[in-house]
Amino acid sequence: MWDGTSPLPEVNEIWASAIAEITISGAGSDPLVRANRVHDGNYRGIRVSDGASPRIEENEIWAMVTGGIAIFYSGSDPAGADARGSCPSSADEAAGNGGG
Repeated sequence: MWDGTSPLPEVNEIWASAIAEITISGAGSDPLVRANRVHDGNYRGIRVSDGASPRIEENEIWAMVTGGIAIFYSGSDPAGADARGSCPSSADEAAGNGGG
């Protein structure tokens, strides 16, 4: 989801990817990411960057090599990246401290 898009990825099972399973990037991108099962990937479950402000609700995220939910780069809004009810692999990543 890139630059101003706001789709509704909902109730999907996503697994075994070499990159971030769900990527939300760019100012104005504010999708609702809800009730997905994201697992067994080689990177992060959900990656938020470059000014995106998604709502992330009720997702199950597990067995990701580098973490659950990560927020990268200046301009991304950790307050807007709401991980309510989602189960990331660490509390720091849910809080937007995933690094960059």
